[in-house]
Amino acid sequence: MQPEERITRCDRPPEKVTVLFDGHCRFCVGSSKKLGRLARGELELRSFREEGVLERFHPLGLAQCEKAMQLIDTDGHIVEGAEAVVAAVQGRWFSPVAKAY
Repeated sequence: MQPEERITRCDRPPEKVTVLFDGHCRFCVGSSKKLGRLARGELELRSFREEGVLERFHPLGLAQCEKAMQLIDTDGHIVEGAEAVVAAVQGRWFSPVAKAY
């Protein structure tokens, strides 16, 4: 069985940097809200479980989203997990600390 290839770009970039999280996971919901506060409202937070969200970010799929938080920038680039958190707080006073992580 071949490992699933990680998608790194979506077909239609969002107008605002968007974070996709698992809306069925309390930890994920809480973490994404905290990330949104740290980013001072510069992110759109969306549960990939909401109807139409995955279709909006084609070819990003359910399997990749279930593995880690996904961040899609306004150029359509996709990063995930800790890299997504670092990208989300880019430019904040604590971003050098986040990058070191």
